[in-house]
Amino acid sequence: MPSSFGLWFGAYAESLVDDLIMLQGAYRVVNKNPLAPQLATVPPSR
Repeated sequence: MPSSFGLWFGAYAESLVDDLIMLQGAYRVVNKNPLAPQLATVPPSR
């Protein structure tokens, strides 16, 4: 099935946008401080 460059480029761009959305979601999951809940319960040291 012949297709034009515009059709191919549109599909490639749409795939890239989907990948960026997935990367953003992964970044939000990974970019969390695992010590944050414990820091709220530990009194500050002097």
